[in-house]
Amino acid sequence: MKKPQILVVDDHSAVRAAIELILEDDYQIVQAVDAEEGWRVLHSKQLALVITDHSMPGRMNGLDMAVKLQQEHSLVPLILMSAEDDVADLARSYGIADFLPKPFDIETLQAKVKDKIGAGACAKNIH
Repeated sequence: MKKPQILVVDDHSAVRAAIELILEDDYQIVQAVDAEEGWRVLHSKQLALVITDHSMPGRMNGLDMAVKLQQEHSLVPLILMSAEDDVADLARSYGIADFLPKPFDIETLQAKVKDKIGAGACAKNIH
C-alpha cells in the first residue's frame, strides 16, 4: 500500500530532516525550502497533508501559503508551525486551527499528523 504523502515546507533543512525522520515510517515526505516552492510542489503531488513553517524568506511566507491553500484547495489539511508565540492567534484569525509550536515534541507532531490525515484518508490531487 502506498504511503500518504506529506509536504513539509521550511527554510531550515534540519527541521525538514527531523520531521522526515519522525514520520518516514508511515508517510512519504516531500520537502520544499520556501512557500513558493511548496506551492509549486502542491500542484504536482497527491498530498494528504501540508506542514509549513510561518516565517520563511521570499515573497510568500507560510501563513500566506496556508491562507491561499485554504481558499483554493480546502480539502488538503494543513498544520502551521512557528517559533513565534503570537502566530497561533494570528493563524486562528485566518481560520487555521492547527498550529504546532517550535520547537515541537515528537509525540505532539505524530498526534497532529495522525489526527489530520485520519485512518484511511486518501490523498488529494489538486493538479
